[in-house]
Amino acid sequence: MKTESKATHTPGPWKAEPNFRSSGWFVDQPTGARRIALVNERDASIERPECEANARLIAAAPDLLEACQYMQSQLD
Repeated sequence: MKTESKATHTPGPWKAEPNFRSSGWFVDQPTGARRIALVNERDASIERPECEANARLIAAAPDLLEACQYMQSQLD
């Protein structure tokens, strides 16, 4: 028997922007209503390009979820 659970998350779109004070990146809603994540290279011991890539990947999560849900609906 297949059970489905409805995932909840902060609605997209999300955006990634540099945080110059901490040498990291913020992931926020464009309205600034909610901070999604702070990706900080000092905390994770990663280089700035990797930090930026991680933040951009996190920011793409709502779009990636939508694409996966669409593909699943086409397969069902």
